[in-house]
Amino acid sequence: MPHEPSPESVSAKAVALEQAWQEVHLAHEAFEQAEVRERSVRLGELFTALSPVLEQAIHQVALRHFLLLPLEMALARLFARTIRRGQLPQSRLMYQLWVESSLLQALADPSDALGSTNGAPGEPSGELQVRFNRLRQADRALLYLYLVEGCSVQEVVHFSGIPQTKVVADLRRVWRLLQRGGSVPFPESWHYPEFVQGGLVAEGD
Repeated sequence: MPHEPSPESVSAKAVALEQAWQEVHLAHEAFEQAEVRERSVRLGELFTALSPVLEQAIHQVALRHFLLLPLEMALARLFARTIRRGQLPQSRLMYQLWVESSLLQALADPSDALGSTNGAPGEPSGELQVRFNRLRQADRALLYLYLVEGCSVQEVVHFSGIPQTKVVADLRRVWRLLQRGGSVPFPESWHYPEFVQGGLVAEGD
């Protein structure tokens, strides 16, 4: 017979989850209020605090609705949309409901690749995802916004508050890091970020 968790352990877990959510709020506030020179670091700290919450929420949705979700794609999309929304819900439960609603809405769209299983078009390969995990958190956050979620350079600049020249330079560096140790295929929708010329970014076709 399965062992039932004690009320004390359930209560302790609930407290720990709420503390983790408060840490997300603090990281989000620090990111929103950061000066330009600190934005990249704060973005990485926000990703560090938020990604475990997102991964757990995605897992819960998958279990509740018997779904097989491409984790990397879902995590990238929800992280990008969290940055865009600007304000976080006060409670972790409200945020989890927002995650569930966002995922189910995407799955209801037949043109959305999120409804496919792992390995779907646009979903990075397993080997490429291993390389993701070796990157610094700030680099992963930029990677998700630009490459996986498909934001333009200008959108990454807008949502992150990081100067355009640094965004482009960091994205080029991350691109090279992903190819280090042998070339791996990138999804066809990924485009190499070009240098800034005349104040504008000419992105690849």
